[in-house]
Amino acid sequence: MSTPVIADLYPTLRVRLASCTAPIPADVLDRFGVREGQPFILCADGSYNVDLNRFLRELPSWGVRAENSVAAYARDLTLFVRFLETSRHGKRIWACDGEDLRAYERVRLWRTWPTTA
Repeated sequence: MSTPVIADLYPTLRVRLASCTAPIPADVLDRFGVREGQPFILCADGSYNVDLNRFLRELPSWGVRAENSVAAYARDLTLFVRFLETSRHGKRIWACDGEDLRAYERVRLWRTWPTTA
């Protein structure tokens, strides 16, 4: 049985651009204001979610300037996307509702502070 592929978090590393076959990838990163080490999320199918990653790129302009804070947002989003993929029947983040958020909260609280009987 194969392990399911789920969303994952990666840092932007310009040193790896040399192996990329796309035309002038550094120019694309510069045009969109992507800095070195900027986190980005790939979906379960390997696709790049433009809107979700735009949110991460724009955090500094919304007052979230510390790299650790941006990284924390990225980790939290990745965990939530993984939760939706694995526990909510592959639901996309843009389709989640209040019930999904409550289910996520229950799972996170239970795993962090389990109750004893």
